[in-house]
Amino acid sequence: MLHDSLHQLAAEAPQCVSTAMARGILADAHDLLQQAAHHDGDAKELGAWFSTIVIQVLNSPALKEDASPEAQFYPSGAFGRLEGLVDSRVRLLTWGTDSDQDKAAELLRSAGLTVRTPLPARSADQWQLEASDAVARRDAEVLGLINDAGTWGNFAINVAARAECGDSGLKVVADVLRADALSHRPPALSVKSGLPDKDVVFDIREHLVVPAARLARWAGFAAGVRSTHTPTRLAVAAARGVLTEAEATSLNQAWAAGMRTYLFLWSTRTGVKPQRFSNLPLIQRSLLGASCRELADVARSVAARHHDA
Repeated sequence: MLHDSLHQLAAEAPQCVSTAMARGILADAHDLLQQAAHHDGDAKELGAWFSTIVIQVLNSPALKEDASPEAQFYPSGAFGRLEGLVDSRVRLLTWGTDSDQDKAAELLRSAGLTVRTPLPARSADQWQLEASDAVARRDAEVLGLINDAGTWGNFAINVAARAECGDSGLKVVADVLRADALSHRPPALSVKSGLPDKDVVFDIREHLVVPAARLARWAGFAAGVRSTHTPTRLAVAAARGVLTEAEATSLNQAWAAGMRTYLFLWSTRTGVKPQRFSNLPLIQRSLLGASCRELADVARSVAARHHDA
């Protein structure tokens, strides 16, 4: 359960009336996240809380005053999936102008966040056209970006899929997302004495959290889920038969273990960049090794069921 101070800051975030106040909220969020991590806070709750703070600050009055009338900001990637932590990249999608996007990105960077703007700013109608083009091209990268950027993105892809491919459109997009998820399976771990080889270099986000989230993205879309949150996608996908209960549980546990370890390493200043397993405490090595095996088992099961290589 989150501390009252975190709930209070979340209530203040949408009310920012100046960029100075917005920077202050983001700075406070960083400090509170660090304190919560030191007190073994729940990584899933903290990721959702921190992501929501960023989204609310971006769409607060602080950025509306000098923005175009339709300006709205939709983080994708980790923040869109509500799993953003302090050094996760904000992949920013913008309704509005390039100037709107530049100002929003500068605000986030001034608060110490890493920002990427993978696509130019567009109007709402132009984003719908972008979704249609992505379906037509079977572009997994753009489909994933839009689908992770909030319920509007999922809706846009649903509309585009039906317009481009008719009744089979949703299956076409689901197949693209599944192939993308399976193509990003992490490398197999080398094991010694039941634990990951100490000399293996491991990236917690790219080898565990993101691959699990990609599988959840596919499963959620195939199940008709509008939410971008990985645990919600997995739960509904299991309830609707896209995944088995065991697969959803394994993916959720692997994803949560990655989030928990990521937050632990950041809070202890061990570092969360790619590093050798020898740098990790024994408990974290064991946990990550088991989680990677669970993730690999689910990926193999999904690939076999759908006859993917």
